[in-house]
Amino acid sequence: MSQNIFFVTKNYSYSKKIYTIYNNYKMYISKLNLSTDTQEWRLKHIRDFLKVIDKSNIDLKKLTAEEVYDYIMSIQALSAKTREHRAVCIRMFLNYLSENNLIKIDGKKIFPKIKTIKESVIPSYYTNDEISKIIFSIKKRNKNYKRDLCILLLFSKLGLRTRDVRNIKLKNINWQTNEIQIVQSKTNWINVLPMDKDLRYAILDYLKNERPKIDTKYIFINESGNRYNDHKFYNIVSKYIKKSNINSSERRKGPHSMRHSLAKSVLDDNNGINTVSNLLGHTSTKSTKLYLKLKFKELKKISLEVPSCKN
Repeated sequence: MSQNIFFVTKNYSYSKKIYTIYNNYKMYISKLNLSTDTQEWRLKHIRDFLKVIDKSNIDLKKLTAEEVYDYIMSIQALSAKTREHRAVCIRMFLNYLSENNLIKIDGKKIFPKIKTIKESVIPSYYTNDEISKIIFSIKKRNKNYKRDLCILLLFSKLGLRTRDVRNIKLKNINWQTNEIQIVQSKTNWINVLPMDKDLRYAILDYLKNERPKIDTKYIFINESGNRYNDHKFYNIVSKYIKKSNINSSERRKGPHSMRHSLAKSVLDDNNGINTVSNLLGHTSTKSTKLYLKLKFKELKKISLEVPSCKN
């Protein structure tokens, strides 16, 4: 392999020039006041962008606005929210390049305003009965039954984000008070959540009888003692949604759908938006108001036509 080829990810190798720019940018954003989770997502979007630039043999120093727009047009199949996030990340990256005299264009001029579309989509969710079917589809004969049950209960009962489940440490569990302390990767806020008896038993059973006997602080690890990546958690959840034989063709099948389902269930029990916000660990109720659309969607389904009055 040429000495001018460097690895940034396992599935793609970049030219030395692109690698150097990426690595310097990575060091730059590591000094910003951003959570580790936010840094990683921004870098992922930039890696995808640079991969296209590199494959197209575009000289980054001569990058044009038209080429950036062409890239944005090429990702139209992605969700509106993902496109928005990617445009924000690319604008920040281009600003960095411009400020360091690495390109002639300016991200602020290319994207003077990026439309906020956070509330444009109604979240996918599953009913309580469907969640039960998903849980019961985990059979004891399955390999890693205890681990998978534990993970599904954490997602469905506590509405945790994938990265937060991945980061749970043994010290985060208080067996005396039956609580789990979550340091949220997205906000760095600490959220203390209750464990019911089912979740408590599932975690104990997994730790005692199935978790690899390796001295490490994290709960969910593989045989080598390494934490599972985010994709592993997605695969676990989606596998059992499919096994449950629920019609999920028009719904998302990952861990975040469990989070949406919990929010919907809590709202259905006539709890206020503040209760949902605290449970999900939102820093503002503005983030939680999206789930009110789930309520409105259900009301629309059961609305009745008012019969006409006849004399």
